[in-house]
Amino acid sequence: MKLRRNELDYIAQQITERLVGGKYIETTNKETTAAHIADTIAEDLRGEDRLNEEVRQILEDHADEVQRGGVEYHRMFNLVKARLIRERNLIL
Repeated sequence: MKLRRNELDYIAQQITERLVGGKYIETTNKETTAAHIADTIAEDLRGEDRLNEEVRQILEDHADEVQRGGVEYHRMFNLVKARLIRERNLIL
């Protein structure tokens, strides 16, 4: 999922407000807390982008087999991605 930085910052601010408002966390600086949350979300999204690129490379390396198998690219992409997520115990 692609998010613009301003969208990511808005989401992080909303999360921060709800965590502080619900007394789940205490912070002396909401802006810094929101920035840390935004950075964490951005890193997680970059991790998924790296995984997607790895899946693309795997499918490219096995393009002949995929075509012979008659499986749609999108379906095979999701199957390979799910397998890697399972094998690596990732949470996306």
